[in-house]
Amino acid sequence: GQGDVYLKLFIEKIVKLPLTDEDYKHATVAYEYMISDKRRIDIVIITPNYRIPIEVKIYAGDQKNQCHDYYQWAVNSNVYYITIEGRMPAKSSLASLQPSQITCVSFEKDIIHWLEKCMTTIQTVHVTSIREIIRQMIEAIRLFCGEVGDEEMNETLQLIMRDKETMKNAKLIQEAFEKSHGEMIRKVF
Repeated sequence: GQGDVYLKLFIEKIVKLPLTDEDYKHATVAYEYMISDKRRIDIVIITPNYRIPIEVKIYAGDQKNQCHDYYQWAVNSNVYYITIEGRMPAKSSLASLQPSQITCVSFEKDIIHWLEKCMTTIQTVHVTSIREIIRQMIEAIRLFCGEVGDEEMNETLQLIMRDKETMKNAKLIQEAFEKSHGEMIRKVF
């Protein structure tokens, strides 16, 4: 319900392509976007002049030719590859692509920085529910990036290791969190 505010910030801070007002006017953002061979790109931004593929990797491996195929689908864009630390995809995913055709993005630095910028907009400051979702996303990202203080980590570990049932539940939460990363990002867009 905030128009293209967060998209513009994402393009400015992460994608860094010269989208026009016309591009923003007709922009669509989709997740799990199917392309040829039943491949699904985690997130795509489609405008009259661009098709921007975004692959999100959290504790998951690359598929053979994955980034290569996404680059073939892209128009006027690199493949944006988001990982915790901003690493390159596996060589098998790149196939014949050059590193210059991939833009590595870090949750640790880039995505948190973008979300923090989103927190400062008038649209976020005045809408408590949006502000709270973004704040929780920042905290979740910091958590899976390992940016938790030693004291907090020790307390959490003690709680998790309290008994078998708690450890089992912690594992289920971890698995659910890993599966929900695309949905979290989609909510922000």
